[in-house]
Amino acid sequence: RRSPYGALGGPELYVEIVHPIRGAEVVCGGPGCKIELEYRVRGTKAEKLGAGGVKSKILINGHVALADGGALHVRTSVVDLPVSHHVLEVHAWEEGGSAQAGDGHSFRVVHLRVEKPKKTSSGDMTQTISFGGAKRN
Repeated sequence: RRSPYGALGGPELYVEIVHPIRGAEVVCGGPGCKIELEYRVRGTKAEKLGAGGVKSKILINGHVALADGGALHVRTSVVDLPVSHHVLEVHAWEEGGSAQAGDGHSFRVVHLRVEKPKKTSSGDMTQTISFGGAKRN
């Protein structure tokens, strides 16, 4: 059973990942696609200290994507993630204190493919729209 305070955290300080949601399939149109990331740092210490007293960072697949989120509500984006499953982690901590929080989950990037309309043998028009992704092993 999952804690309401994420993988690491408690009522004093915790992370809430808003977007993408756990297990989401994020649709991209192709190379250069921008994926929105959003999270909130919450808890009694976060409210008391405000943005100046709490620091945070985003990791995607273990690599830092945002090194210093100094706000309690962060919206940012990342571009050119390949079609695949990805692990998103957010870590937050009290500046100069001991409170720490963190959470993470996976999401999948898929590409939208739209074929040109075709005429069937009966004269009707048809169009195929598909979502392509990485093959699973």
